[in-house]
Amino acid sequence: MSWPKGRPRGHKTPGSGRKKGSPQKIAPGPKSPELREMVLRALDQAGGQEYLTSIAKTDSRSFLALIGRLLPAKLEAEVSTPEPVRIEVVTGFDAGPHER
Repeated sequence: MSWPKGRPRGHKTPGSGRKKGSPQKIAPGPKSPELREMVLRALDQAGGQEYLTSIAKTDSRSFLALIGRLLPAKLEAEVSTPEPVRIEVVTGFDAGPHER
């Protein structure tokens, strides 16, 4: 079956999407303190740090996904130096035979 004339390829039938105001089919899970406590207790029963170490070695993809959820999305840091940074621009040097 060929693509209908006049409709760009890859576009769906008009009006076929989620209707305005209807809920998403896959809603994000609850982020309650109780759920966090349950997960931490389950981790403790599974072996804690030793268990996480074994998962890091056997299933690194899952372990890194967990790390990605635990680390903050935005890191903020303030850097201070004991003295001002000095930038010196050097010009007028010979670039050598390959740079000409």
